[in-house]
Amino acid sequence: MSADDTSVSLFSGRTFGVVAALALLALPAMANDGCGQCDFLITGRDGDSYTATRGNTVCVDESAIFTGTITLKGGAFEVCGAAIPSSVAFEPQDGDTNGSTAGKIVNHGTLRYFSLGLEQVVVDNHGVLLTYENLLVGSGARLVNHEGAFVGVGAELRNRGEVQNGGILDASGHVHNLGRVDNDGLINAHRQLANGGEFVNRGRINANEQFRNAEDSTFESYGGTLAAYDLINEGLLFGDPSTGCNSFLVANRWRQPGLGQLVGSLDYCTAGPSVDPPAKIRSRTAKITSCACFNP
Repeated sequence: MSADDTSVSLFSGRTFGVVAALALLALPAMANDGCGQCDFLITGRDGDSYTATRGNTVCVDESAIFTGTITLKGGAFEVCGAAIPSSVAFEPQDGDTNGSTAGKIVNHGTLRYFSLGLEQVVVDNHGVLLTYENLLVGSGARLVNHEGAFVGVGAELRNRGEVQNGGILDASGHVHNLGRVDNDGLINAHRQLANGGEFVNRGRINANEQFRNAEDSTFESYGGTLAAYDLINEGLLFGDPSTGCNSFLVANRWRQPGLGQLVGSLDYCTAGPSVDPPAKIRSRTAKITSCACFNP
């Protein structure tokens, strides 16, 4: 049996779905903060249409339920109650000649939408943000999920911009990163997690099916844990030696093609007795241990 074909069956990738479910059950109730300075405050049950222009903020009061349409033209949309908009649109700012859009969404309450595509927009989530289908973060967009907050994606999460996660980010489908992700919280990818950009992990990542680190991409661990059913590394995996354990829990198979690089301090574990990594996982540029800091 070759090193690439080394397999283990000490724990099933299906257990990661259980981990995700337990994480959801453990999610604390969100306390809705009052809205800050608002140029227009939506109250009660409201299904009208609103536009937030540059320098202006449209707010959903903490006791309100908003089901109308919102258009961002350089302004801000702040949710302190419940918002289930029928439409979310982004248009060029007044006087903008290059066609770019900009704006900000701040959520302290609950924001639900079918499928959200973000371009040149900052989303600042302190509450519960849910999409029934895909969540797309464009090259000029940034999604910040704060500690104690929750982002639930009904299908795929695709990032070409910037994602900062300090809370729980749970995707029912694939997670694709072609931009930058900084994780200090928990990320659950119920299917594949594919990294084709920059990924920095200080928290916990669960990939039910496969974690793939593509060629020319980087995955950096600073005391973080990544658990996956299969792991394929064609890029660079780095573990910071000064942050203690950089744990990679692989249930089935670790594949390390010739282009893959390992640097720093990495711990490989199969959730069973200490097992030396297969020959192809050894590296002259990395200190590799086996189950030295197992963190299930």
